[in-house]
Amino acid sequence: MDLPKISIIVPIYNAEKYIEKCVRSLFEQTFSFIEYIFVDDCSPDNSIEIIKSVLKDYPRRQEQCIFIYLCESCGPATARNVGLEKANGEYIYFCDADDWLDLTMMTKMYSLAVVQCADIVVCDFYIVAAVNHKKYCRVTSWTSDKKESIYNYIKKEYTVVWNLLIQNELYKNNNIAFIPGYSYSEDLNLSVKLFYKAKKVVNIHEALYYYNRINENSIVSRLDEKKLSDERIMCMELLKWLYKEGVDFSNVLYWRILKGKQEMLLSTDTYKTFLNTVPESNRYILSCPDLNVKLKIMGWCLVHHLSFISKFLLFIRKCRLLFVVTKS
Repeated sequence: MDLPKISIIVPIYNAEKYIEKCVRSLFEQTFSFIEYIFVDDCSPDNSIEIIKSVLKDYPRRQEQCIFIYLCESCGPATARNVGLEKANGEYIYFCDADDWLDLTMMTKMYSLAVVQCADIVVCDFYIVAAVNHKKYCRVTSWTSDKKESIYNYIKKEYTVVWNLLIQNELYKNNNIAFIPGYSYSEDLNLSVKLFYKAKKVVNIHEALYYYNRINENSIVSRLDEKKLSDERIMCMELLKWLYKEGVDFSNVLYWRILKGKQEMLLSTDTYKTFLNTVPESNRYILSCPDLNVKLKIMGWCLVHHLSFISKFLLFIRKCRLLFVVTKS
């Protein structure tokens, strides 16, 4: 088999409900020169069996598929890294096992990469929140001002890898990979590093990916302390990495951390936790666009030892909520 132009890497874990739709959209791509790498992260369900069964319908794709079986479940970051190490493609693409692609996605993204001599191609996407309901999401438009483009990208809610086609050499030449052990914001950490090292990034302002939010069991659907902790750690590691590169994105990365810990302002029991969680971020409270005016005041007062004001505003908030509930 000739060397592939694109390596598509798919970590597999508990995806049997959606995996058939996903892999059919992969195998039916109009682009021919693809290498498919499925990394089984010790999935306890029948996901791999479903993939192999579906693959029988696409005989020309069979020799393009590689199955890798991990000895223990290591999480998506490690699974992606294992796939990346085995990838032979000129470009790398990561797909999540519960999402699906427009059938022309690889053709359009690779063609633009070649024509524009681009290191990274970014496309828009759909969020599918319910059956027959999708929302169009337009991504950051990349310009010649790399710092401004990255700044705008970090401000976005969705900083992901599944809408990026990335040159394999960009990973290898800069020793960039996912940080193992983290399941949230690991995409942000990796993508910003790649964007910073890229010489050219181009956009396709067309939605070519379908991000499945129907799946309530997905990692990003579960808001918990692990998720918030991962985001803080990934942001801080990225901040240090960028410092070493001679650039400072403190404000926008601290804003993300503040957004993640804003819920701690809504209970006096977590006031101390708010203050002690990445305390460096607290000086950006007033400038944070993700906090409303009341939360900014409450946070600022806590930091400046005026907790009685924060408690009073919290009391007013609870009274209003109680009034609304009683009235309804």
